[in-house]
Amino acid sequence: MERQNEEELKKNVEMSEEDEEEVMAIVCVFRFFVWTKDCVYVG
Repeated sequence: MERQNEEELKKNVEMSEEDEEEVMAIVCVFRFFVWTKDCVYVG
C-alpha cells in the first residue's frame, strides 16, 4: 500500500516539474510520516 502511494507521488513529480520544490517538500513530509509511523510500529 505504501509503495503504491510512493509510485503515485513519483508520477506526480514527473508531471509537475515546474512545481518541483513544492512536490519535493510534499514527498519529504510524506516520507517523514511513513518513517515515523514505521518507528512507532517497531518501537
